[in-house]
This record gives sequence, C-alpha cells and structure tokens, in this order.
Amino acid sequence: MGRNILKENIGMNWGSFMGLQFFLLLMVLVAAGCNPDEQDEPGDSFDREAFLINAADNLIIPAYSEAVVSAENLCIALWDGTLEQSRAALKECAMKWQAVALFDFGPAVGRNLLGTTNSHPCDSLDVDEDVMNGNVVPGLPSTLDRTGLPALDYLLHKGEWNADRLQHATFLANHLHDELQAVHDSWVTEYRDNFVSRTGTDIGSGLGMMLNAFNRTYEGNVRKGKLGLPAGVFSFSGNPKPHTAEAYHAGDWSVDLLQEAMLATERIYLGGEGIGLDDYLQSLGDVSYGTELDAEIKAQIAAAQSAVLTLDDPLSEYVVASQPAALDVYSELQALVILLKVDMMSALGVIVTYQDTDGD
Repeated sequence: MGRNILKENIGMNWGSFMGLQFFLLLMVLVAAGCNPDEQDEPGDSFDREAFLINAADNLIIPAYSEAVVSAENLCIALWDGTLEQSRAALKECAMKWQAVALFDFGPAVGRNLLGTTNSHPCDSLDVDEDVMNGNVVPGLPSTLDRTGLPALDYLLHKGEWNADRLQHATFLANHLHDELQAVHDSWVTEYRDNFVSRTGTDIGSGLGMMLNAFNRTYEGNVRKGKLGLPAGVFSFSGNPKPHTAEAYHAGDWSVDLLQEAMLATERIYLGGEGIGLDDYLQSLGDVSYGTELDAEIKAQIAAAQSAVLTLDDPLSEYVVASQPAALDVYSELQALVILLKVDMMSALGVIVTYQDTDGD
C-alpha cells in the first residue's frame, strides 16, 4: 500500500511538473512575440512604392516637361524674336533646368544630360571657333565646355550679335531641346514603370538611384558649382574664382539660379504636395534618426535658403568684394550635405554610391 501511495504521489508530482514546464514554455513564447527587439525594423511599413509614384508623376516628369517647353521657347525666341527676348527665354530655360539637374539618373545618365547641359564655365575661345567653323559635335567629353547653357550664355551676352552667332546659338538650343525631349520621352514611355517597381533600398532600387543622384548633384553642382568654386573654397590659394560663377556673362541672375536650386531641393525633400522624404523619416518614429532628423533637415533647408537670399548679383563681383560673407553662406549649404548625405541616407538604409574629392 505504501508503494502504491508513493507511485501515486510521484505520478501527481510529475504531472504537475510537466504542466508547469508547459506553462513556462508558453509564457516564454508569448513574451518573445511581444519583444520589441524581434519586431520589424522601424520604417518597414513605409509605402516606398507610393513614394516613388509621387516622385515620378508629380516631381520628375513634370520637371522634364517644363524644361522641354522652356527649351522650345528658347528655340522660338532665337528664330523669331529679338535678342532681349532670347536672353529672357534663356534665363527661363536655365531656371527650369535647376529642378531637372537633381534627377541625374536613369535616362539622364545615359545621355550625360548633366554634363552636356551645364558644364560651366564655358571655353569662350572654343565657342568662338565653333561659330566660325560650325563643326562642333555636342555630347563628346571634349566639347562639354562649349555647349549647353553656359555656351548660350556667352553667345547671347558677349561679343557682337550677328547672323553667325545666331545660327550657332540656334543649333545649340535645338540640341538642348532634343536631349531634354529624349530623356522626358524615356521617362513617360518605359522608365517610369521600371523606376516605381524597384521598391527596395539597395543600390539598384528607385530610392537608391534617386537619393544618390539628389545628393551628388546637390553636393557637386549646387553647393560646390554655384557658390563654392566662385567663392574660392576649392582653390589652393583660397582666392575667389569669379569666372566660374554660373551665368557669368549674363551677370545678373547667378543668384537667382542658386535660389531656384534650393527651392528644388526643398521640393524633392518634401515630395511637393505628396509623399516625401520627410514622411519617410517621420515613419521611423520619435527618435534621433526619425522625426528629430526630419526637423533638423527642414530647419537647415530654411537656414540655407535664407542665407542665399543675402547674396547679391553679379555673384562674380560679390565673391570678390564680400568673400567672408559668401563663405558664410557656403557653410550653410555645406551643413545640409551632412544631414542629407550622411544622416538621412544612414537612417533610410541607402548606400552612398558616389565619391567626392573634398570630403563631407
């Protein structure tokens, strides 16, 4: 009888033990399911496809459409208008270009649109030679500094305006229009769908290509090209290089182009009226790399825009007469590079695929 009682007690204790073990295992599994460390990474729920659709349909394609129209108007002004009308049309075309320049990827890279459109300063001696000979081939590495907007700036603002200069200016304007049209057509016929379908964050993704182009162009062509170079930031002597100012020969709208480029930068970050990079960062939550970084970027964009407004045209003269003030403005543009290229790219998990030669 004693043995039977012992067996019964052992059986009861073993059953209780197994029940307790099952209960503890169940609790561990439940706890693991509730562990924040095991949840999806912040931002995984962000709709990147919707972001890319907005970028393509409301930012990129409209920017190209407006640039094409402005180039067409320039061609018409050169053909039928006066010199003053042609100059006004050239300025409008240069202003519309500022938004397009920031989308230097996809079809634009295939045609080297950035290089053929706005490699400044132009080589005025080569342009004069082309006016006489008429044998320039646009798009070649050796002719980048004698075509596009800088060459047109020189032709329309310097030297004697005559039939030969008009003919060459018309040739360059037609080439500019055709290149913009070709890239625009690539976007609307096939590349748009390809772009929005690449919803990852890897190097070949739509986001990866767009953000690398955005950062590279802002850093190299806006911050450096429009102000850093003429202000002397990148010269060994530290002396200003006024002849490198954009629209150098027009003289009175270099700052306008920089202001327009900063507005385009803000428009891309905010996504226009749709989903933007600010929404992406906000989706990461109330953390330093989320809503806090978004607030920092917005504040720095505003600071940079305000700083640019203090510059005066002709910029080529301003950087000489007021170099310290120009360098202060440059510092505001540079501060935005750190936030966009380093902090934002890291927060969004996008690899920087380009290299600069002057550091961050």
